[in-house]
Amino acid sequence: MNRRRYALLAASAVLTLPVACSSSTNAQMSTSSPPTASASPTTMSGNAIGVGQTATFQSQFAGEQGTTMRLAVTKVAYVSSVMDLGTPQPATRGVLVRVTMTATNIGSNPGVFDSANFQWVSPSGQVIPNVDTAGSAPDAIPTVTLQPGQHASGVATYDVSAKGGRLEYVIYTGQSPLITIDLPPS
Repeated sequence: MNRRRYALLAASAVLTLPVACSSSTNAQMSTSSPPTASASPTTMSGNAIGVGQTATFQSQFAGEQGTTMRLAVTKVAYVSSVMDLGTPQPATRGVLVRVTMTATNIGSNPGVFDSANFQWVSPSGQVIPNVDTAGSAPDAIPTVTLQPGQHASGVATYDVSAKGGRLEYVIYTGQSPLITIDLPPS
């Protein structure tokens, strides 16, 4: 089972990596230092962050040695629709939230970052998995294996039931969140 999951994960990383490096996309992948926002981001000691903040977490998918990742959130916006293959797609649950982020591997081993691993927790505490959208925006952050020092930047869109709440990054079902993004109420 672990070999199948690892093979599937490795295949998806290989398939998405060329997209991230394409000159036709606004998403970025680089081995240089990640871009900084106009205001200095605040580094958080815990695992909950908001806009303009960064935090680190330990990430280890099946078959990996594990590494330290840093996640920076530079923008959160609520939108009415996203483009999917050139066609506007509205939210199916109620609200679309677009999160601009940069994931950086600051550890010593390669590691996967997958923005689809975020689940949404409503303001009342209801957990809803699988909230990522299939939007094909040119600025979408890819699922990618990051080498030490490498980063990926872009936008992830989540289909949620209401504004607010939080996004929790989990690799395995039932796992405690590795990092949490607190979403603004409006």
